Amino acid sequence: MSFFLSILSLIIKKGKIADADYTFNIEKYTGLDDTQVPMRIYYSRKYTHKTAILFLGASPDGEQHKALNYLAKILTKFGYNVFIPRIPPLMQLDISNKNVDWITYLYELIQSRQDVNSKYITAVGISYGGGMLLKASLNDKMIKNPPKSIFLYGAGCNTDTILNFITKGEFEHNGKVNKIEPHDWGLTVFFHHFMEDIDFGFDKKNIKEVIQLRINNKKAEAEERMKT
Repeated sequence: MSFFLSILSLIIKKGKIADADYTFNIEKYTGLDDTQVPMRIYYSRKYTHKTAILFLGASPDGEQHKALNYLAKILTKFGYNVFIPRIPPLMQLDISNKNVDWITYLYELIQSRQDVNSKYITAVGISYGGGMLLKASLNDKMIKNPPKSIFLYGAGCNTDTILNFITKGEFEHNGKVNKIEPHDWGLTVFFHHFMEDIDFGFDKKNIKEVIQLRINNKKAEAEERMKT
């Protein structure tokens, strides 16, 4: 716990990470669909047998997500080599269970590398990637050689808690319901995925256009489309 409190403290303080603390590489791996998919790797300058794999949730930024890369750099200071693989379905905001297959596949792929000690892997699931990671951890392929530890951040546990959080910003902690301002991204992903299953009682064409622009990271265009 003190380890992750130290990481959190660094993030809050926006501690600077020097280039000398790590080496950076971009590789490509052959995906489940036989396409070449990018994967970012941050190697610690310290001699280490520890590996962290970061699984991001639904985001068009994918492995280029700035906060995720900042976290990876911080982890190198604590003696971790960090892998950030792109998961194509999640990058396209497809939150179906096909992501479980991708995560299981990636875990096997990374743990079999020569520069990875399979006994010292920490799997980190962020947002929706956390829920998919938990499901993947029940797969026989991961059970036979499981991660040394799994950490989740911002990952929903069930449908009720997810909907309460993304629509009302409500979450429960120690039996008390807390509330924050909901982030629009949660609802954007939700409607993008389930729009066809919801009967609004009117034509959804314009709504779908705005959401698609937002999904494509075209925020300014989405705002302009809403105004018209």
